[in-house]
Amino acid sequence: MRERGGVWIAHGSGDAERLVVDANDGVMVPPGYPLRRIWLTAGETESYYEGFANEGLWPLCHVAHVCPVFRPRDWKTYQKINAQFAAAIEQEFPDPSTPVFIQDYHLALVAASLRKRCSQVKSALFWHIPWSHPDRLRLCQWRREIMEGLLANDLLAFQIELGRRNFVTAARDELGAEVTRSTVRHKGRLTLVQAVPIGVDYDRSQQMTTDHSLEADTKRLVAERKIDPESTLGLRLL
Repeated sequence: MRERGGVWIAHGSGDAERLVVDANDGVMVPPGYPLRRIWLTAGETESYYEGFANEGLWPLCHVAHVCPVFRPRDWKTYQKINAQFAAAIEQEFPDPSTPVFIQDYHLALVAASLRKRCSQVKSALFWHIPWSHPDRLRLCQWRREIMEGLLANDLLAFQIELGRRNFVTAARDELGAEVTRSTVRHKGRLTLVQAVPIGVDYDRSQQMTTDHSLEADTKRLVAERKIDPESTLGLRLL
């Protein structure tokens, strides 16, 4: 955000956050870019976030050894909140050519909802968790709607190649889409689907390890937190 500019739109929580936003629910954060908050009720958070996203999509995609839970009321709330994010994006648009970057499985339907409002929007979504094998994906009765929501993006990126391959296969099998190794065409739209591994800033991390202030900062934290250096020796060696 510091390098490219723009507005970050995110779910807000806690009473203190409401005290610092302006009349449009925005606040400038220290690095120097605006943050737009979206407020959810406790019930919406439970149904949208804890329910559909984390009790349903998370175990489905991670092949966790628990059965994913998909409730109709959670799905309705998930749709509602995704549409709410899309509305907030539209309000923040300086112009329709502004690119939109959407993060993760909580917002799979945002691009489709946004495209109904701004048909020329350019959007990308990074799916940070795995994508389920097509056979397991059938545990979710709304899998087609989720995939169509994701395919409303111009670019859909996964962390590893297996996620990309699973999604492309599911799009072909479930939606009858035309697929290649890196594209999916569905209902006249072409979406680029890629594996784009991401990680930490290696150069910055290396620079930090050779910073002369590191030793002084370490001693300060040990003193402030009353840490026994001997008790952490094994962790440091690892």
